[in-house]
Amino acid sequence: MSIKTIFVLAVLLISNLAFAGSGKAINPHWSGDISTSASTIIYVSNITDNNINLTITFYGDDGTVVPITSYTNIINGNTQLAPNSTGEVQIKPSTRKTGYAVIEWENESTDDNVVALVAHALRISVNTSSRRADITIPINNGMPF
Repeated sequence: MSIKTIFVLAVLLISNLAFAGSGKAINPHWSGDISTSASTIIYVSNITDNNINLTITFYGDDGTVVPITSYTNIINGNTQLAPNSTGEVQIKPSTRKTGYAVIEWENESTDDNVVALVAHALRISVNTSSRRADITIPINNGMPF
């Protein structure tokens, strides 16, 4: 094997190791308003056999962080997703807001997953007791990240 081939293989190995262990995806749109029962729910599934550290941050159109309204099935103070499980976060601010969200994950300790999550968002809008619209928002084109 030539020195050039060994160098190329080493660079490829190091670049793969740099990306293993964490990931990030964007939910391009969310909106919500408690007065109109409008909200956005992000469903996140851990496709690994170990806990994953999870952070989801919603940003308003003005760049400010908007607090999450509720968490379901996200453990350890809403910071981890259990193995092979699905959690959800919902945002329903007190006044109409829109923006985007960032979903980030990281392995615990020495776990070496290259991808760990799949996610999907659901935008719910209720106009009256008989009218409801649900809009799906694919995250990362439905691919694991």
